[in-house]
Amino acid sequence: MATIVEYTDARAPQNAYPARIVSPSHSGPCCFTQMEDVGPVTRDGRWEYRYRRCRRCGFAVRVIVRGVPDPALAVSGGGNGNGYHR
Repeated sequence: MATIVEYTDARAPQNAYPARIVSPSHSGPCCFTQMEDVGPVTRDGRWEYRYRRCRRCGFAVRVIVRGVPDPALAVSGGGNGNGYHR
């Protein structure tokens, strides 16, 4: 799964979503309380994700929101109820 985040300390943080997000290579103490969503939830294969970015320092990450169940693995007529084989 490709990412649009470029981690570098040689350039200033920049939010050019959806093309590119330039992020510092490490998070800061501000990131715990200053993260905001960038763009909508996006699906790629069996994953749904979104980007989050710190309003203060610009650190960005891709956050997996959820996995999308594979219909080929779904249990029909019984099973453990979560749509997966054990």
